[in-house]
Amino acid sequence: MSKKDDLINQSLERCMKDGTFMDHFYQHFIDSDPRIAEKFTNTDMDKQKRMMDASLHMLMLLSADSSAGMGHLRHIGKTHSREHHNINPDLYDCWFNSLMQTVREYDSELTPEIETAWADVLKPGMENMRSMY
Repeated sequence: MSKKDDLINQSLERCMKDGTFMDHFYQHFIDSDPRIAEKFTNTDMDKQKRMMDASLHMLMLLSADSSAGMGHLRHIGKTHSREHHNINPDLYDCWFNSLMQTVREYDSELTPEIETAWADVLKPGMENMRSMY
């Protein structure tokens, strides 16, 4: 595991301490773009939070071991690109920006180095998913 992986694992641990991090992350995501709010209006919020949590951990795992989870990540990307999901790849940026907004609110030890580590670790996997469109 790299230093960057360690930095974001520790950051995420600090964020998750009180158990409300995923709630706020999901709310920031819903509020980040009208297309997202429209898409998720009639969905199970708890299920969506679990899926966002799983995606976050999968992206972190992919960074730690580039072979780990690649098939699952491709499956997520293909699912997103199907007509009935119709998730525009632009919304991946909303997802990441909402995550970082929430991390800034929850990680009292956040530094520019940790914030850069989040981007460096998660963005390659997100770009891989975006490339499936």
